[in-house]
Amino acid sequence: MFLSKLFSKKTPKRKEKVEYITGKLSPIDAVFLSDLEKYPIWVFAIDHEEDYEEGQDESWIAPITNSTDVGEELCDAYILLKVKGNDCPVLAHFDDTLLDDLSYWDFADEKWKDFRSLDVPSPIHLISVPSIFGQEAVEFVVNEDKEIAKIYKHAVS
Repeated sequence: MFLSKLFSKKTPKRKEKVEYITGKLSPIDAVFLSDLEKYPIWVFAIDHEEDYEEGQDESWIAPITNSTDVGEELCDAYILLKVKGNDCPVLAHFDDTLLDDLSYWDFADEKWKDFRSLDVPSPIHLISVPSIFGQEAVEFVVNEDKEIAKIYKHAVS
């Protein structure tokens, strides 16, 4: 009895694995803001190589249609964020606790543009639209060259 209580406190409880459902595959440059507002998490289509259409490659992504939480299984996904203070939409590749491949939505041209061309004073903070490991509105701070962002608040463990 004593040992079972001790081990139950020391051993983390296993979470049930979530079965994610993906939607229609798309090249990343064909994913629009409206797509991300509907589904804020997109994953690479690597597991579907046998189903590839002509012209498709491993850089295509698909939306997660049954979750708005970036769980442990989704630590390599594209997610929607907003610039803190002005709500400018940002698309970024989330890899564990780091963001890279940052783009912002240009409303005038209706397309994603390189984040480095966004004229916003530093420091720039980004807020996640999907929750990350169950935590809402995770905040990231963008580095000076605007190429990556690291978790700033709500440390994800």
